[in-house]
Amino acid sequence: MKKLTTKFFSTTPSVVKKGMAAMLCMVVVGLFLIAGCIKDKPVVITGGNGGQGQGSDPETSLEGTKWKLVGIVDAETKELKEFEPKEWENDDELYRLTFDTDSTLSGKGVCNILYGKYEIDYTVNNIHILMWTSTLAANLFDENLYLESLNNVYYFSVQEKKELHLYFNRHNYLLFILLEP
Repeated sequence: MKKLTTKFFSTTPSVVKKGMAAMLCMVVVGLFLIAGCIKDKPVVITGGNGGQGQGSDPETSLEGTKWKLVGIVDAETKELKEFEPKEWENDDELYRLTFDTDSTLSGKGVCNILYGKYEIDYTVNNIHILMWTSTLAANLFDENLYLESLNNVYYFSVQEKKELHLYFNRHNYLLFILLEP
């Protein structure tokens, strides 16, 4: 007697391998997409209420404030890398950042004037900065690092109403001090 087989239920090993490879590729791509959408919160935030959910409290609001950059801080070790130069041709606007009340910002690097827009979600302290420069000269000293860091900022905290931490990755933030109005 002849054995009957149906092609409907049988699959060749190469078809199974191709199907599993395609499914594995979709899973891997999906994981990368999900991972790319998740931003880590900073590791360490100190002082005040830790910068968590400060709301639109006028004492922690960035609108209408002016800041001077001190440098980059490692959030875990608290090691500070001060930016160079500290002084430049009698320029008292060096490494400044102003958050205007109309969601625009302005400032200065070493040789470049900065301007742009910002968006803040005070419920979770997220911030997005869209920055442009008016190039007066090539980026000098630590100016390039300053501009790259500002463009990657995603989280902030205000400490003791006088320090601003702008996190540009999980472990580092730009440290600013408040300038008196």
